[in-house]
Amino acid sequence: MDKKVMIVDDELDTRDALSRLLTRNGLEATAASGFDECLEHLKGGFRGVIFMDLIMPKKDGWDTIREIVERGYNEHTVIVLLTASMDPTPPKSKDLIKHVTDYIQKPADIKDIVETAKRCLGHLEN
Repeated sequence: MDKKVMIVDDELDTRDALSRLLTRNGLEATAASGFDECLEHLKGGFRGVIFMDLIMPKKDGWDTIREIVERGYNEHTVIVLLTASMDPTPPKSKDLIKHVTDYIQKPADIKDIVETAKRCLGHLEN
């Protein structure tokens, strides 16, 4: 299994910082600014860990996760929520939470991000 991580976040600074951090720690980072770019990467064959921001314009993280599941792209991915939201599980997400492996609150500890990515990649290898 490749060591691929996709960061889905509407904030360019967040995508860039996390991409650099993950790359420095031996992982291949891909960035997506939201729903459409995320699905394009998945359609193109992305397999790995997805760090999903929840609060994004137009289609939020839960809309994106719903589409990932409906299209069957979750078979070879692990989804980790990476969000500033105090309540990551609003009512509209109750049926989707089972597709989320972990949750990291922003601002996040650098060590926690890297360890979570590596641990979740291990789930895909099993």
